[in-house]
Amino acid sequence: MRYRIEISGGFSGIPKTYEGRANIEKEQLEKIIHYLEENTNESNPDLRDGQQYSFQIEEGTQSHSALFTEKSLPTELRQLLEQLAHPN
Repeated sequence: MRYRIEISGGFSGIPKTYEGRANIEKEQLEKIIHYLEENTNESNPDLRDGQQYSFQIEEGTQSHSALFTEKSLPTELRQLLEQLAHPN
């Protein structure tokens, strides 16, 4: 899968971007896509010192994207971010 994750906001206001390709298990990919498709959150410009997370995932010809706030980011997507930001 190809991914692009942008983190903006926060106390420092310095944006971070992670992008590339990753091989993840089919089951994990299905969960990720489910969270992206079910997300109804939108950007919150009034979020004080909170971070916003923009996820874009492409697998084959399918593309999925969603925006989350610090509070609405599901655990599975938080774990994916950690996995991609700090590969072993």
